[in-house]
Amino acid sequence: MNIQMDAEFMAKLFHDTYEKLAPDFGYKTREASAKPWFEIPENNRKLMIAVAEKVLSVQKKQTEDDCIENCAVVDRNEQLEAENKEQQTGLNRQANIENNLLAKIKALQSQLGKATEKIELLNVLAGGWEIDAKARRTELDKAKESIRFLSQYNSDIDGLQAESRAQDE
Repeated sequence: MNIQMDAEFMAKLFHDTYEKLAPDFGYKTREASAKPWFEIPENNRKLMIAVAEKVLSVQKKQTEDDCIENCAVVDRNEQLEAENKEQQTGLNRQANIENNLLAKIKALQSQLGKATEKIELLNVLAGGWEIDAKARRTELDKAKESIRFLSQYNSDIDGLQAESRAQDE
């Protein structure tokens, strides 16, 4: 099922449930919208579907971010097990250092990508939804600080690689 299908289903479910529950809360809906889903004016249906798409898109992004964070923990544990096994089998120290550096670089690139995606998502939310400006600025500042930290960390790793190559020579 794609997002468009999910959004339409969600919009219809919301509309039908809203109409059903409104009287329980002492609310009478407008006559133009108090109709079955397919009798509602097309522009109104399109608006409800667009809202549902936006909500589902944000929820999907959050789910993906959560999955990436969980996968990073699993990947880190697998990496540690692999490092211990390599040391036990007698692989040379230089190969271990290079493997660790590559793994750290990949982890940093992943974190940098997530931080960039969060900034992009915050920009989208800031443009399309009413968000408290101070809270939005705080989140953007945190994301920017994370990017600066990751960039510095990446530079440190580049330095370690250069030192490692110099030691090999």
